Amino acid sequence: MAISIDSKLGEILATPEAVAILEELRPGVTDNPALSLITKIPLRVILTFPDAHCTPELAKEIEERLAALNL
Repeated sequence: MAISIDSKLGEILATPEAVAILEELRPGVTDNPALSLITKIPLRVILTFPDAHCTPELAKEIEERLAALNL
């Protein structure tokens, strides 16, 4: 299965290349212990949570960068 913004967070966190993208765009984001509670939720949904503080522009960049991985 390809990694994309529609992948579950757990799949993304298990992919070092995807983690590197998230860390580059939001340093420290993958160190949050609360992420273990939402690993079965697609990243696209998580980015809409108020606590994600994600702009539409950032979501689009994440989507494009994950798609470019071709994993």
